[in-house]
Amino acid sequence: MSKFKAPSLITPEGILMFPAFFTPATPLDPSKPGKYQCMLAIRKDQQKSEAFKNLQMGIKEAIEAEFGAGTLMSSLKNKPIFKVSEIKKYDGMLDDDIILRVSSERKPGIVDRNRQDIMNPLDIWSGQTARLYVQPYAYDVPGNKGIKLTLNAVQIIRTDGERLDGQRPASAVFGDEYAEQKSAGKPKATKVPQDDTEDLFA
Repeated sequence: MSKFKAPSLITPEGILMFPAFFTPATPLDPSKPGKYQCMLAIRKDQQKSEAFKNLQMGIKEAIEAEFGAGTLMSSLKNKPIFKVSEIKKYDGMLDDDIILRVSSERKPGIVDRNRQDIMNPLDIWSGQTARLYVQPYAYDVPGNKGIKLTLNAVQIIRTDGERLDGQRPASAVFGDEYAEQKSAGKPKATKVPQDDTEDLFA
């Protein structure tokens, strides 16, 4: 195994998916420990960024240091970067996205756009815009050659995107009929229509 240690890199910004930053995700194999992990969908415009070029170069250098010059990522059994056509497409993914899968055995640091620590798990959800601090790592064990991205830290950049976890804020769930009653100072009468609908509680 190569002693090459790839430098850590900051990814382009992307759409955060399936974050497990405070508690390790449940592994498919119960005999193995869970990992802190997430996916990041990188939009087409960000694929032209300097950060994306640096990420590609970092992955390439780690692969060639372990397996030799000219080794292609496509020749490895496991990899951390995919086209959407190569994996199951989830809500929030676009056809021309590039998807990163990252993980770590250690809990990553998490900060907001002002670099203030995020301590509440409820402040993290799928659909936020984020960027990651990752380290490429190539490995060669019997029957398993690959490259992975170790997750070291997370920065949440924006929280105004569509939530992809199915959750809705309470303000969007409840109507404003009670707010209107309060401002009017008295209850608002609700007219019950008279029809032949069966009484479900009869």
